[in-house]
Amino acid sequence: MNARARATQWLIAALNSIEPFIMNVALIDLFYADQEWAKLRRPSAVEFARRRLDALAKALGDKPYLDGATFTAGDLMMTTVIRIMPELASDPRLTAYVALCTSRPTFKRAFEAHRSATSERRRENPTASGYAAPPRRHAAWVHRVLGERLSRLLQDLPDVSSRQAERADRDRS
Repeated sequence: MNARARATQWLIAALNSIEPFIMNVALIDLFYADQEWAKLRRPSAVEFARRRLDALAKALGDKPYLDGATFTAGDLMMTTVIRIMPELASDPRLTAYVALCTSRPTFKRAFEAHRSATSERRRENPTASGYAAPPRRHAAWVHRVLGERLSRLLQDLPDVSSRQAERADRDRS
């Protein structure tokens, strides 16, 4: 498997295998913390998110990045997802991984581009939260915007075979 395919796999893993479980805890804390069901649900939600993060730490192993020595769009997305609730990532490997990734110029540029876009939306609509969608649809909006940005980043990676590219295009549709 080539570098682009591996980066894409990690990008999808961040959004589908890690983020939903971190967001489950975040939503409980942000919107339902005072409700009885949330107090009962939170411990198991935290446990499940930590199990996912522990599996990620195991996959990371002693490598600096998910694909070994190479920082990819998968690392950019995974780090962004972990930073939603960094206190859930208790494994020292993940703490070091997030610190290493966030110190990269590529991460800083992507983060600044996101912050700039958010600030621009706030200027256009000062009463809005800074997001183009209400909180219920926020996750879909984040995936769309980050997907667009990551598509641009992925263009810089080496090309895959035309068959793999066709399959990736078909999967995105």
